[in-house]
Amino acid sequence: MEKFTILGHTMATQEHLLLSRLGNFMNLSGFFFFPEKGISHIIYKYKSLGYRIFKLPKNMQSKDDFFNGIRKVLPLDPPLISNKSWDALDDSLWSGLDYLPENNILIIWPSVCSIKNTNTKSLMIINEIFKNLPKSLAKEKAKIGIQFNLVIIGII
Repeated sequence: MEKFTILGHTMATQEHLLLSRLGNFMNLSGFFFFPEKGISHIIYKYKSLGYRIFKLPKNMQSKDDFFNGIRKVLPLDPPLISNKSWDALDDSLWSGLDYLPENNILIIWPSVCSIKNTNTKSLMIINEIFKNLPKSLAKEKAKIGIQFNLVIIGII
């Protein structure tokens, strides 16, 4: 079985392995990487569970592309004025998702490797934001008795 590692996550590329383990991920918040093969089945599964789905643009290769893609697709509060601050993006995204009426959200980030190949520093920062965001939001919502699931899938 062919395997590869991205940002410390080892992934198997065989579709049957991906789909057989899908059930293990369906109720978990977090940031996961999956190969493109089989992703339509994953999206269908989340959609059938009532998740609100956001899909970021393909081929975001730079920090500016990423900020613009987030700005186009995801709820932000307050709206981002510039592309300078990762902290501002993180805070704005957190608040924007927090205000959504849905408690089950899926964000699809196609073409993770587009930014990996051109801007490793930005990819590392995005990884930290996307890794912490689901946990932080779920923890905050749990304080008021709400189960919140944010799943972010990076397609590699």
